[in-house]
Amino acid sequence: TPNATVRLAKGTIERMTVDESAPNSRVIIDRGAEIKELNLDVGTAVSGEGDIKTLNINAPGSTVTMLPDQINIRPGLTATIHGQEMDAAAAAEISATMPSTGIKMAIAVVGVLPILIVYPFFQQYFVKGITIGAVKG
Repeated sequence: TPNATVRLAKGTIERMTVDESAPNSRVIIDRGAEIKELNLDVGTAVSGEGDIKTLNINAPGSTVTMLPDQINIRPGLTATIHGQEMDAAAAAEISATMPSTGIKMAIAVVGVLPILIVYPFFQQYFVKGITIGAVKG
């Protein structure tokens, strides 16, 4: 349907295609919602705070406000993704440098681990500071 708006409020869609019969359409993905594969066969505006795992752009004129994990743009086309004008080469470069979910989780664990190791040794000072600050004088 032309000029349609589709809103994904929550949950996951495995595959969604916006085809040629829906020009000037909008897709809104709310926080906590996810589209695993989004195919844009016509210029489409995609916005929101949700996640897109794989984005395939097969027509000119698409704008996507978020940064998908994997971006595929048909050669010869450009699209605005996360505020940047991208072509097929730029999309491949960004997709190649995007860390996988496993890598992101490993980085989070490595970042939190030193705090978890050091905290028990300094816990008494935290408690003492809180107690001193709570005493009326």
